[in-house]
Amino acid sequence: KNSISAFYEVDSVSGTIYHFAGSVGFGVDSLSVSTAKPSDFNTYWQGVASGITTTGYTVTAVDANSGYNAYLVKIPCGTDINGNQGYATGYLTYPSGASSSNKIKLKVKFQSYGVEAPGKIYEANTAVFNVCAHSMDITSESSINAYKSYRDQYGLNYTASTIEGTYYYQMIRRDLTAAKFMVDYFGSSGNNYWNGTDFEAAGGSMGGFQSTAVAALLKYATANGEGISHLNIKIPYMCDLNGENNGRMPRYWGTRYTASLKYFDTVYFGSMVTCKTTIYAGLGDSICPASGTYSLYQAIPATDKMITYQQGATHSSEGTGAKFSRAIGAQALALAA
Repeated sequence: KNSISAFYEVDSVSGTIYHFAGSVGFGVDSLSVSTAKPSDFNTYWQGVASGITTTGYTVTAVDANSGYNAYLVKIPCGTDINGNQGYATGYLTYPSGASSSNKIKLKVKFQSYGVEAPGKIYEANTAVFNVCAHSMDITSESSINAYKSYRDQYGLNYTASTIEGTYYYQMIRRDLTAAKFMVDYFGSSGNNYWNGTDFEAAGGSMGGFQSTAVAALLKYATANGEGISHLNIKIPYMCDLNGENNGRMPRYWGTRYTASLKYFDTVYFGSMVTCKTTIYAGLGDSICPASGTYSLYQAIPATDKMITYQQGATHSSEGTGAKFSRAIGAQALALAA
C-alpha cells in the first residue's frame, strides 16, 4: 500500500538498456496522506485568506489577438525578494465582446517551477489571468534575471524557521490576490461581466500546487464566499511531503518535509477543496510520485472528482502508455457513457 510507485531498468540480452518509467500499485484505494494534517492548518490558512485585499491595482492595455482585450495587471501584495513592495502580476485576456449582458467565465492559470514571464492565453468566452509565480517585473529582463539568480542561489524550496519565511507563503498570498482580483474586477461589484458560476483554477506541477491552494482558500478571501468551481490540474507538486519518510516512493527532486513547509502540503489543501476536480498524473513521475497524487485525490471531499493516471508518463513527458481513471459524480458518469 505504501509503495505504489516503483521504477525499473531492464537489461536485454543484446546489452541494450531499456528505461521503463511506470508504477504498480497495491491496495491503492486505501491510500491516504502518510502524516496527519496539522490541527491548526485550516484556521491558519483561513486567516491568511481573509486578509487578502486587491486595492491599488493597475491594469495596463497591451497588444492582443483579434477579438480580445489584453492587459498587464499588477496588484500590490506582500514583499519581493529584496523586502520591497511585492505584486501579484501577469497577463489578463478576455473577449472584446464581453459585457454585463454577454457574460463570460473566469480562469486563473498558475506557473510551474521556474522563472519565466507568463504569456497571454486566449480562450473563448473566458477571462484568463495567467499569473506569474514570482513578484517580478515581467516586462523587465533584468528583473527576471535577478529572480533566476535568486533561484539558482537559494532555490524555491529552502527551509525557513517560520511559515511566513518560506518562499511559498508569499506565492500563495499572490495567487489568492490574483484570484480575488478576478472576482472583484469581473463580478457584480466590478464590471459585472462574470457569469457568477464558472471559475477554473489550472496549472501543472507547482502550478497544480498553487491551484489547489486557491481552490481551497478563495472562498475565505472574497466578499460573498465566491470560489473556484473547477480545479483542473496536472502532475501536482508537493503531495504528501513526508511520504518518503514513511515508506512511500522518494522524490527524485524537490521540496522536503520540515516543520514549516508541512503547511504547504498539497494534500492538506486538497482536504479543503469541495469543487469539481480533475487531476492528470504520470505513473512514471519521480518528482510527483503516484502515491502522493493519489493521496491528494483521496483527500479531496468533492462529490465530482476524477484522477487519470498514464503508464509511462513522467514529470516532463506524457508518454504513450495506457491510461486509467478513478472518478465519482458527474465525471464518473461521463466515463461510463
